[in-house]
Amino acid sequence: MKTKRLLLAVTLLLISAVLLSTASFAWFSMNTTVTVSGFELEAYSDALFLQISDERDGSYDTSLDLSSEAASRRLVTLGRLTSGGLVIEATEITDGRRYSSSDPSVGDVSYYQRVLTDETRSDTYEGDNFICIDDKLRDASSVAGYYNFTKGQISFTVVSNPAAVYDGTGTYYKKEGNTYCQLSSEDLAQGDALRGLYTVTLGTAEAEDARYDGTSLYYAQDTDGDLSPVGSLTLGTRLDGYYTVREVRTSTEADGETKFYLKNSRGDYVCIGTLAQGTDLTDYLFWARAYSASMSEVQASNTLNVLKEHGLDNYYLHDTLYLRSAPGANPSSHLRVGAVHVDGDDSLTQAVRVLFVATNGAGEVSRALYNHRTGTITYLDGDVLFDSVLGDAQEIVQVEVYVYFDGTDAAAKTQDVRLSGQTVSVEFDIDRPSYAP
Repeated sequence: MKTKRLLLAVTLLLISAVLLSTASFAWFSMNTTVTVSGFELEAYSDALFLQISDERDGSYDTSLDLSSEAASRRLVTLGRLTSGGLVIEATEITDGRRYSSSDPSVGDVSYYQRVLTDETRSDTYEGDNFICIDDKLRDASSVAGYYNFTKGQISFTVVSNPAAVYDGTGTYYKKEGNTYCQLSSEDLAQGDALRGLYTVTLGTAEAEDARYDGTSLYYAQDTDGDLSPVGSLTLGTRLDGYYTVREVRTSTEADGETKFYLKNSRGDYVCIGTLAQGTDLTDYLFWARAYSASMSEVQASNTLNVLKEHGLDNYYLHDTLYLRSAPGANPSSHLRVGAVHVDGDDSLTQAVRVLFVATNGAGEVSRALYNHRTGTITYLDGDVLFDSVLGDAQEIVQVEVYVYFDGTDAAAKTQDVRLSGQTVSVEFDIDRPSYAP
């Protein structure tokens, strides 16, 4: 019985195998991979690496320590000439004239005192500054509303007729000393004798801007009608020894021979010296100093004395730094002063300023100024120091750094001065890589 079952199973298996060998099936098409060749690919490098050194051919690193012994410096001002140098002609006054605001030939002119720069100090330029003294001039006395006797604005006539009597009309005056006293109805009755009294003829009084001319006699009338000569009139400041100044021309470039001036906010003409031929006078920086006449005020607009180059080490700290991209690094973009840090807590900390003068490998110069009071960095020649710096140590940027106390800052005064010192550190930046899509 078991044998029959086995035979039947084998027979069915054979039939199944035959069926499989003769049947056909339809399949869906499918392909999940394609192949392409010939790609060329180059990696993008993020190798931006800025280095610094205190020697052009020295060792470069990511930081530089210039720590040294503390040094004291005098206050100084950094001036900038942007509109060209003035050439002036100064004329001394010797004709005895006096200041009077009502005299167009005198009152409409500015006057100057010639002040030699401090030639006993070897650090200042030896030249002439012309200081405007308009605010120090004494004007002639005002005679507004007075009657000028000399010019006929007032006249007095004595009544000499012995038969003249008062008829109730007219105004009469009695002279008492130098004053002509107006008589009232209580003083003069109808029929009284008039001999020896005076009549007065009044013209037009002096205008509001009239000033004493030094020779005329003036009368003033009081509220009672009395007329008295005006005393204590004074003349204006004698102008002999002062100067008038005429601006001859403005030059944009120095010729090595001409003495140039700038005009400050007070109207003074400040001598900046005879500059080297070819000096650009439309963008010229200079160092200068001034002194205040008050211990409690800065007086920032006081006239400056321009400093000579050889004396400037008394006024600022100066160092030269060198920046480059590291060997193997990419070119960098937008070299700039990233930050300036000032550590100190004395009365002059807010007056700290830092000037940067950078020169790239092509000889281009770019400048920036840091103001610690405002915490701002101002670029004088663009938006950054340089738009680009060559990579792979192929370009060195020289940066002159000047650290100083600004004598025009509100803190630069003697009163309540408290000195302890400051430490300054600087960061230079370039753009980081951009990962924008």
